This record gives sequence, structure tokens and C-alpha cells, in this order.
Amino acid sequence: MVFALAWVSGSGFALGVGSQVGPLGTATGPLPSIPVFAAIPSGPLDYGFVALVLPVLAGILAGWWFLREGENHFDEWLSIKIDARWFTATVSTLALGALVGVVSGLLAAGLAWLARGSAGLGRLTDIGPDPLWMGLWIAAEVGIGVVIGYAAGPWLERQQHVYEEVELAR
Repeated sequence: MVFALAWVSGSGFALGVGSQVGPLGTATGPLPSIPVFAAIPSGPLDYGFVALVLPVLAGILAGWWFLREGENHFDEWLSIKIDARWFTATVSTLALGALVGVVSGLLAAGLAWLARGSAGLGRLTDIGPDPLWMGLWIAAEVGIGVVIGYAAGPWLERQQHVYEEVELAR
């Protein structure tokens, strides 16, 4: 699952020294005849970049969830200190995106560190995702998604209330 997360994030993973498997392309050297290696696509993937949307979608859902379920005390504190609502809403939304992005990036980097290892001698001494790159990619993608989900949440909630009112009027 960690390898799949690394692939979807865009950072990819290594299957040997000098190889890289990711949604934007695959470059591997000769691999041993292990059946699971046959599932690895080769060369550039035409629509592989679409996989990069999945962590952003997860962030959008998290941002919307935080809007619905959480209390934003940082936003309340800022609005007490500063009168410009457009500024406080923007800063608190960006702070939430950065916080959730950093936490998810650190967790992903920890999982990548645990999944990294060696499967033998020679080329197979470097197998798994790079913790630094996986953490950075996940942090950026999820953080951007949280900002979008938190900012679009009031609009989504308003649309839902409009549909409920239409159903009640019938």
C-alpha cells in the first residue's frame, strides 16, 4: 500500500539502483523474473498524471470535513485581532492547509521510511519510495486539496441546503 501511495503521489518508488517507477514514467533496468514485476508498466504513461489528482481529492474531502465538523479557533482569534474578514479567512484557510499538509507529509514519509529496504545484492539494494520526496509530494498535494475543500465548503453546503429546501417545498 505504501508503494501505491508513492506511485499515486507522483514521487514513485525504486526497484533497484537507478530505476524509478511512477505515474509520469517508468525507467527500470533489467529485473529478475519475479511474476509481480510483470505488472510494472514500462516507458511513459499517457494518462498517468491523472493519478496525481487522488491525493488532492483526499485533501478536498478533508478540508470539507474540517469545515463541517471542526471549530476554527485560529480563525476566531484572528477575526478578533484583525477586522478584515477576507484576510482572516484566507490566512486561517492557508494555515489549515499547511498544517494538514505537513502532518500528512510527515506520516507518509514515515511510512516510506518503513517500506524502504533491500531485496538482495547488486541492483536490488535500493527498493522502495524515497521518504523525503514522498513526504514533500503528499504534503503539497494534500495541503492544496485542504485549502480548496475548506474554501469551497460553504458553497457546497449552500448548494446542499438549496436542494433540501426544494425537496421540502414539494
